[in-house]
Amino acid sequence: MLEELRMYMMNKLFTAKLNGWSSDVSYEIRLRLNELKLNQRFWEVLPSGLNQFETRSRSEAYDVDLDMRTCSCRMWLLNGYGCVHSVSAISYLNKDVEKYVDPYFVRAMYMKTYQSKICPMNGSKMWPETNYIPPLPPKNRRMPGRQKTKRVRDVSEKGGKHRVSKKGKKISCSLCKVEGYNKKTCPNVDRSRPNKLTTRVNRTKAPKGENVKKMSVEVASGSRTGMDGRDTHGSRVKRTKTTKGENVKKMVVEVASGSRTRMKCGDT
Repeated sequence: MLEELRMYMMNKLFTAKLNGWSSDVSYEIRLRLNELKLNQRFWEVLPSGLNQFETRSRSEAYDVDLDMRTCSCRMWLLNGYGCVHSVSAISYLNKDVEKYVDPYFVRAMYMKTYQSKICPMNGSKMWPETNYIPPLPPKNRRMPGRQKTKRVRDVSEKGGKHRVSKKGKKISCSLCKVEGYNKKTCPNVDRSRPNKLTTRVNRTKAPKGENVKKMSVEVASGSRTGMDGRDTHGSRVKRTKTTKGENVKKMVVEVASGSRTRMKCGDT
């Protein structure tokens, strides 16, 4: 970067010397003075003494001193080339406004600024070699925080943040092996009968805050027990305690046939 700045400044200093000026004031200052000359018609000039004037516009009034190059609005002290009040006072005397511009904006000061030059220099291949140890880059260290695993995408790359674009990829059906569609839109599949794999079971959850216990016992004969501790056949349900510290309930259903079924129960 420093080498590019050196080349830029060397070229700028050379072109600044070649650029010719049509007047003694810089081009930017002349544009601003021309704008002030257009706005001076709204101000009335009243002479008060030698090179002292009062400029008025409706209820506004400002004191201008051409010898001291000051104005009560203090704009002349800030910019160095004058204000609309000073321009109207100078035009009242039929004098050149550019003569009252500070010397920092004239051609002589500009050429003095760019009179020096930057000498050219050879490339790194022409530099003399030394016996010192060449400087090495600093060692890589692990930065704090979680490391990034994804690569940095280029600006020209388009697509989603989490999926790879499928643009230009051909799809085919896994059933009939034909390109152009997948198995979901395959015309050879009978849609009249529901698919067992695609059917979903709607499961309702108990509302929050309620200590609801759903006990469903599937008996070998297909019977179910109710919340009162009896199954559909009227057999009693016995509750057995487990080891101390475990809050688990096991319920054993004694069926007339003598078979046993296990029941799922929630924690209290």
